[in-house]
Amino acid sequence: MIEAKCTRTSTNLKKLTEEIEADIVHYKADYIFFYIYDKEKIIKDRHAFETNFNRSFDGKEIRIIILQPVNM
Repeated sequence: MIEAKCTRTSTNLKKLTEEIEADIVHYKADYIFFYIYDKEKIIKDRHAFETNFNRSFDGKEIRIIILQPVNM
């Protein structure tokens, strides 16, 4: 299963985390990949966020990939 998410100005870290957790419980797939385009850069510590979710949960393998825009 692949889930794509994009942050908005109305999104906060708590809301994003709750959405991901609900999706993990809802989906019946053995492997769930979340691609998060963090357009608003609400995830301040990408490593910690990924480490928190990149694991097995209830027999499912979860992987989070976070993409944030780069200002040049």
